[in-house]
Amino acid sequence: MSAPTSPYVALARLLTYPDERYAEFAQGVPEILAELKPFSVGVEGLSQTELQELFTRTFDLNPTCTLEVGWHLYGEEYARGAFMVSMREQMRRLSVEENGELPDHLTHLLLLVDALEPEERAEFISLYLLPAVRKMAKALEGKENPYGVVVKTVEAVLDRTPGVEVPPEEQKAYEFHIFDNEKTKTSDLQEEEIPYG
Repeated sequence: MSAPTSPYVALARLLTYPDERYAEFAQGVPEILAELKPFSVGVEGLSQTELQELFTRTFDLNPTCTLEVGWHLYGEEYARGAFMVSMREQMRRLSVEENGELPDHLTHLLLLVDALEPEERAEFISLYLLPAVRKMAKALEGKENPYGVVVKTVEAVLDRTPGVEVPPEEQKAYEFHIFDNEKTKTSDLQEEEIPYG
């Protein structure tokens, strides 16, 4: 398998549970290699098991830094379920393969961003991804955790995507209007229930 050429894809893979090919994921993407160097230095010398434990402590056992974007946007509100249904619909529309995580997982949504057309991509990042990723980055500030570098790199890559404009923090995008062909309806939740993680 060749190294990913898109920074979105490379970062999505860095935010998956580490396996034996983990170190290859950011290779071939000069745009982010320099930004990720502190991460590489921070995990240098760790065994695969130790890296897996760090990943779990950072993202799975820390609610403030969960990789589930809908949680950061909506918490336990009903809107999160609608958001997950919408994300699954869009992944199917664009042939983005699920990896066993919930549909609102950041790895899924970075792959979705990579598949979107530029106009949809910019609005999706502005309304959903950047507000959530900024919360994650803030939660890792000052923690001396190498994964903080990965999250800050995700933030930087999203922020410099052409056309991105982040709305005020108090604005919540409950209407998933950027996908005009498949708007999320309340009735969708009756057809496909998605459990919360």
